[in-house]
Amino acid sequence: MHQATTIRTRGRPTDISMQHAQLVLLALILLAAAVRGYHLGYHTLWADETFTAALASQRLEAIVQISAEDVVHPPLFYVLMLLWTRLVGNSEFALRTLSASTSILALPLIYVLGREGWNRRTGLAAAFLWACFPFVLWYAQEARMYALLVAVSLAATLCLVRGMERDSPPWWIANAILNLIGLYSHYFYVFLLASQALYLAIKLRSRRDAVRHWFLFNAIVGLLYLPWAIAILRNGLEQAGIDWIAPLSPQTILGAFWQLNAGYHQEISIGALLVTIVLTSGLIAEAVFGRHGRRSPVRGLMWTQLLLPPLLVALLSLRQPLFYSRFLQIVLPAYLLLATAGLMRLLRPPLGLAIIVLVALAGLPVLLQMYGTRMRYEQDWQAAMEHIADHATAGDAVAFRELQGKHAYWYYYKGPSLNQVEMALEQGIGSLGAQPAGPQHMWVVIWDAAQSCEVPSSFVPGPDEQMIINDVACFPSVMVVTYTSQGQSP
Repeated sequence: MHQATTIRTRGRPTDISMQHAQLVLLALILLAAAVRGYHLGYHTLWADETFTAALASQRLEAIVQISAEDVVHPPLFYVLMLLWTRLVGNSEFALRTLSASTSILALPLIYVLGREGWNRRTGLAAAFLWACFPFVLWYAQEARMYALLVAVSLAATLCLVRGMERDSPPWWIANAILNLIGLYSHYFYVFLLASQALYLAIKLRSRRDAVRHWFLFNAIVGLLYLPWAIAILRNGLEQAGIDWIAPLSPQTILGAFWQLNAGYHQEISIGALLVTIVLTSGLIAEAVFGRHGRRSPVRGLMWTQLLLPPLLVALLSLRQPLFYSRFLQIVLPAYLLLATAGLMRLLRPPLGLAIIVLVALAGLPVLLQMYGTRMRYEQDWQAAMEHIADHATAGDAVAFRELQGKHAYWYYYKGPSLNQVEMALEQGIGSLGAQPAGPQHMWVVIWDAAQSCEVPSSFVPGPDEQMIINDVACFPSVMVVTYTSQGQSP
């Protein structure tokens, strides 16, 4: 008995004590809160965030109806935002605090999974990366559902681990509830659910009772989700506004992997290349040497959550392109945990921790760039709406191509009352001919993704048109074209 205890103690001679781990974890939570809170309200809202703000202002039944018609995302996040904004307001800062808060809550979950799968030191190292990783921070400061999605997936995974270790009904119930929350938060959660099912199927022989309990409770989840799934299929997935995603190719796969490492829309840099090489090396090391570590469900779950979702998304992308880093961040916790574990296994603890710190420092220029610009995705909808407000006259008309700019207008426009006109995306100046231009102007908001500041040909008036272009104002990714009726002075 004494010999067995000695061997077990020698197996983990370098692990940090529980008291020290708790102090470090508290410091990391404070660090995560600081970097997520810094400049949280500084960035102007981009198009999708204005959609969040607009939908959160609706009644509950309207949120459900719009989400079902929009198809792109389920309604739960918008319902939470409805409640959240009633408490904290709808400023840029307030809108983003829900994402920032859930991203902070994800940090101790990362630590616990790292501790359960490997040791406390690995859990803390992975939590440190989570606290300041550029891609994580980008979506922790965005008023969208991605930070919530990842936090829910981590909590569900932890409940699954506890359920397998103790086979206790409360843990299976908690896992099922969290899975239901995840499904109603984002459609890509289904791939994480498939990862859980795959791991349990692999463990069927040795964990038969646990597998049976998981499938039983999650069958109930499927029944509770079925009405929404039917509603979405009835509306038709072709309505989903995701046609901007590039077709599947080696370039799109490598591009998504690069962005997860380097931060969103980052060009090639030495720091980003260093991060990618180091974390990939850690992942390979864990794949090669990890089988000799602790026997815990965490490792297997992390591998299935890392590998299965991208594979399934790639297969589906052969029919409808879906392979995009924004959606694939569901694999980021597994990636960081496995890569960190490999680095800590490959190197002695002081050197392993030093490498993790180096990786975090390599991302510092990305964070400074992110904090330094007021525009997300180079979209300045606020300036465009302020331009209209400064020059419009009551009774003028403002036109939007489908929803491009309409929600930004609702959020940022503070000028005189204007008549709103909606156009189909493929329509141009011809669709405006029958619209009253008001006593002065017709303002047309166009999303200028290429930032070319060139008026599309469909919006250039022909000789028979009743309007002429009076002014073109260009902002990053947004163009405002002002028309004046023939015979009126500019």
